[in-house]
Amino acid sequence: LLCLWTYFRGIPALAYSLVPHVPAAVVASIDEQSLFTLDKTLLEASKLPIAEQTRLREQWLKDFNQAGSLQVPVKAIEFRDAPEVGANAFALPGGTIVVTDQIVELLKDQPDALLAVLLHELGHVQYQHGLKTIAQSAANAVVLAVVLGDLGSLQEGVVGTATTMVQASFSRDFELQADTFSTQALKQLGKSPNAFADALKAIVKSHDVDPN
Repeated sequence: LLCLWTYFRGIPALAYSLVPHVPAAVVASIDEQSLFTLDKTLLEASKLPIAEQTRLREQWLKDFNQAGSLQVPVKAIEFRDAPEVGANAFALPGGTIVVTDQIVELLKDQPDALLAVLLHELGHVQYQHGLKTIAQSAANAVVLAVVLGDLGSLQEGVVGTATTMVQASFSRDFELQADTFSTQALKQLGKSPNAFADALKAIVKSHDVDPN
């Protein structure tokens, strides 16, 4: 029981406590490596006009600043074409938010819904969910390598932390926290939180997923 508690509770708690002390250069490197990996695999250069990218980026940054003080500032907003991924957006640990052309097209007539998606991703940045996920993954790799005596896999686990963000999904607790951040930010901006629900409905429909 103690081992189980340590693995599922103790290690994550320890990993999360170390997150604020990770050097900024390391976090920036994770963003850079993760985006490099994605650009080599799933993403392509955005086909949106540069003027449209600039307009959206400036508007979102303005809204972010009005939504309240940010613990982790947005480093960059990147646009990518993603035929295989479809309508989506995601945040990297250092404050880089990636937006696909497909979600911009899907929600082009619902600007508040599109903003709601970006605010959700901003929530992941604000609460450092990406870095916490990587820290926990790395800590688990270290513990398992030591327990199983497979120290050769330890190097692979640590070196591969940059790709963890690409492959991993956030926990339900993290997602709920980001959802709450988005709806509260919408209210602060004088917009209806229903915009977030509209975004989810549209995304679900575009991915042909059961709406329930």
